[in-house]
Amino acid sequence: MKGSAVEVHQDVVILRLATEGDEVEVDVFGGTPPIVGTVSYTFPEADQRMTHVETLRGWEEAGTRLTYVRRGDEVALIDDAARFADAWA
Repeated sequence: MKGSAVEVHQDVVILRLATEGDEVEVDVFGGTPPIVGTVSYTFPEADQRMTHVETLRGWEEAGTRLTYVRRGDEVALIDDAARFADAWA
């Protein structure tokens, strides 16, 4: 992964969240520049999967504007506003 370009899109929202077994699929839309697509995660441990799904579901229900970051095969969805609020609290 060394030398892989980093792709960043701000103001992305979750359109749909689906789980099946270890798999979690997240449909995303929006951003600058705009994107639409599906992010797939695998969480073999049930407690870890449940924690991530609860966070993702909360973001989906609240319409939270997220930052989408991709480097190679790895994708992260980040609530930057919450991180900054926590850092400055």
